[in-house]
Amino acid sequence: MNEPPRTGTEHTLTFLASAEHTIHFEKHDLPPVVSTPALLWFMEHAALQLLEEYLDEGELSVGSGIDLEHLAPALEGAEIRCVATVVLAAQRNATFRVKAFEGETLLSQGLHRRQIVSADRLRKRLANGNG
Repeated sequence: MNEPPRTGTEHTLTFLASAEHTIHFEKHDLPPVVSTPALLWFMEHAALQLLEEYLDEGELSVGSGIDLEHLAPALEGAEIRCVATVVLAAQRNATFRVKAFEGETLLSQGLHRRQIVSADRLRKRLANGNG
């Protein structure tokens, strides 16, 4: 990555929460709610998609860290907007502030880090069994 994204660059990914994104608390007579791992997956993908346009040929980005709070529930059927904003970017890594909203309600927020790696190098490591 020769030219990293500027601080403040944003990317938004929106999804409609379906049954596969929820966790169930039937024992407590509560409706299914969107799970923390589902929110994380979409917030991570917002950051991944933002970074993809800056990568050089043969590079990819992999998640290297997450610090996340899940602050409010959302039900199946909710339209959830995930926003990744560049906090810091260099040639080999980037840090993003990630947030998830339903309407104006903040559901989750945190920091997500990604490393830039060579696809060929990662392929070799995986083939050798030491990914």
